[in-house]
Amino acid sequence: MTDRLKTCAQSVSTVIKKCAYRLYLFLIPQKKDPLRQILLKCGMLLCLAALIVSLIYLFFFSVESASQRKVVDHSRKIWHDQTVKTEEKFAAMIAENPDFRGWITVSGTKIDNPFYQCNDDDFYLTHNQLKEKSKYGAVFLSCLDTIDQERSDKNLVIYGHDTTDGSMFGTLHYLRRLGFYQQNPVINLSTRYEDVIYKIYAIMVLNATTEDDNGRIYNITTDYFSTAEAFDAWLAEARQRSLINTTVDVVPEDEILSLVTCCYDFENARLVVMARRVRDGEDPTVDTASARENKSARFPKKWYEVKKKEYPYAAEGISVQDVPSASSELSGSSEPVGEQPPGPAENGSNQAPSAEAASGSTGSSEEPNGFAP
Repeated sequence: MTDRLKTCAQSVSTVIKKCAYRLYLFLIPQKKDPLRQILLKCGMLLCLAALIVSLIYLFFFSVESASQRKVVDHSRKIWHDQTVKTEEKFAAMIAENPDFRGWITVSGTKIDNPFYQCNDDDFYLTHNQLKEKSKYGAVFLSCLDTIDQERSDKNLVIYGHDTTDGSMFGTLHYLRRLGFYQQNPVINLSTRYEDVIYKIYAIMVLNATTEDDNGRIYNITTDYFSTAEAFDAWLAEARQRSLINTTVDVVPEDEILSLVTCCYDFENARLVVMARRVRDGEDPTVDTASARENKSARFPKKWYEVKKKEYPYAAEGISVQDVPSASSELSGSSEPVGEQPPGPAENGSNQAPSAEAASGSTGSSEEPNGFAP
């Protein structure tokens, strides 16, 4: 029996050596090979190297994705535990990270996440909710906004990466589709002080730099209007830019929530979803039956250039609502990037906003535009 095993092992070894040698001759250029065959072999080696690198990348990507999902799932388990009081949920989340500010959910998407806030908007671009280095970052509230027991800013901005696996704000682009919006027209936001519903009234593609739209950036964070006409003009432009004509009305007294992520209509583009808070005594449901696709939606100039179409707003000057800014990228060209159907400090709580992250370059140098990070 032992002799048979030895013979079998030797046979297998011989076969492996022969296969390896044939593979060597097949892939490795030899002196006697004609030039055409040498070039072919070099091409095959390059393809093989690319395949190996891709497999290594996918392995590490999968590992990091699973790790990130585990972190968020742990938070979801705490947050959605019906046997735990809200105060205890907040206590557990704050114990994990004192930067915790609340929870955001958009039905129909994978957006069901805690959101955080620190003094440096760059921090949560590159760190997860445990303050660990991560390409996924975390969902975070602008460092310029305030949510506390006394008051909440009238116009809140929340950011999240557009990711391949749909985490963070990787499924926000679902709202670009009319049918999806009609089924999911609201955003739920919970803070330590209240649970709030926001009705989505605009979904738009915007630019983050002035050169991409004829010197313009539509200012999503405006919360003060000197006249009713100024507010009407601001709202009218949001309607004009929205990919969907919604039936949600907006008045100057409303509180606004904007969700911002990268999109890839052109380089450095942003997808922005704007919603207004449900008013006291108002029915939180939205009549979406009359919502329609906006076939003449306005895009930044860069969009028309990429599509090789004429830019129809070239004659316009910079209006009071157009805020020039130098904005940094939310995720840029680095992975992770959008799911298909979209040197920071180690401790962000002690960092002042950088010039790029603060998005503070405005016409009056006082008002942020909402596109940084």
